[in-house]
Amino acid sequence: MNNKISKEDLQRQLLLIKYNFAQNTTGNSRNIFTKKHISENIKLTYDFFKNLIGKNVTYLTLQESYDLPNQYNFEYSNNDIINGKFGDLLFLAEANKKFNNSYIDKTIFRIYDENIKYLYNSDYLGMAGIGGSIYFLLRMYKIYNDNKFINDALNYINSLDLINIIESSKNNGIIYGRAGLLIALIELEKLTDSLVIHELVQCNYHKLISSAIKCPEGIYWMSEFHDKPLCGVAHGSSGIILALSKYFKQSRNLECKNIIKQAVLFENTFYCDKNKNWKDNRTFISKGQEFSSFGWSHGSPGIGLVRLELIESDIFLSEEFLNILKTDLKNCVESTFKNGLKGKDSLIYGKYGNVELLVRFSSYTNNLEILNEIEGYLNSFNNLYFIKQNKGLIIPGLFNGVSGYGYQLLFFNNYIKNSILTFDCH
Repeated sequence: MNNKISKEDLQRQLLLIKYNFAQNTTGNSRNIFTKKHISENIKLTYDFFKNLIGKNVTYLTLQESYDLPNQYNFEYSNNDIINGKFGDLLFLAEANKKFNNSYIDKTIFRIYDENIKYLYNSDYLGMAGIGGSIYFLLRMYKIYNDNKFINDALNYINSLDLINIIESSKNNGIIYGRAGLLIALIELEKLTDSLVIHELVQCNYHKLISSAIKCPEGIYWMSEFHDKPLCGVAHGSSGIILALSKYFKQSRNLECKNIIKQAVLFENTFYCDKNKNWKDNRTFISKGQEFSSFGWSHGSPGIGLVRLELIESDIFLSEEFLNILKTDLKNCVESTFKNGLKGKDSLIYGKYGNVELLVRFSSYTNNLEILNEIEGYLNSFNNLYFIKQNKGLIIPGLFNGVSGYGYQLLFFNNYIKNSILTFDCH
């Protein structure tokens, strides 16, 4: 009897086994992990923060060294949302809506009450600075339904010469610049009838678009840190496009809509079909590595999220331009499957950020097989790449550390409704 099986049939059978295993262990095919897996891993993150913080109101974190490759320095955690205490508190507050741990609840408010006193006039406008602090306060308001968070945001803004900071800034990106601040101010304007906030939104928007550079291929912005226009979310065009899309949904400003379109067209001039990725124009990227960045910050996974946001927002009705967005999205999903599920776990340039595109694309297309496909790529807490790489040291932080892992674990399984990577605030 001939028991040989073709390679193609073997792959099909293995795929069926994998899908059946995923479905049997998940229970709900729209979720990626079982409730038991989630609760056990959240408990481990709680234990980590209990040990890290104790009875203190500040704590140490690991920051990657800019001087020595693959080296980290111990530093006190800053009050920012990207990798500081506010990002950790946001994760803990979201998790505790479900898991209701009294120690964690007390810890959140102990750290909040002390550190909210030290909001300061940051050098950065975006999510790593002023915008991120405002956004954090708005998210806390949404979680706790307590107006003190809105008042803290308004008091913080009143303490700043924000018009002057907006006017004088040289950065437009979402992490350090006007785009990140614009998102936060738009969300705050929805919750207040303040003319001051409305004027700040308009000032920020007009400064952002007046900083744009027009050329035959479209519209772009120069970075404060690099001498070429950048692609991607963190510091490039897609992050600014994301902010402008939120502004358009609020204002229905047709000028804004056209700028979004022209910015997409220009960004696509850096797309390489061979690599299924956008060129990384940062000055320190070595020759031959220009298309190797596959992360939320730079590359297809983040750009795909922004393209999906544009498609789902119904901003554009033109079939021709929608086809451009859909082609971009298809290419992003394909390259993320191929290149974005390896190595690092972080949100900013690792698979816990990259997988979000696949999770949301699965929902958009109602293709549940994608969820089953990616389960095997995601580690449990004890097997996270950044823990292994740092000899067991666990890094706090939302975009580079364990808070981001916990946040996405909850977001992927519908415990959290707001994406942190597109800075939702529903």
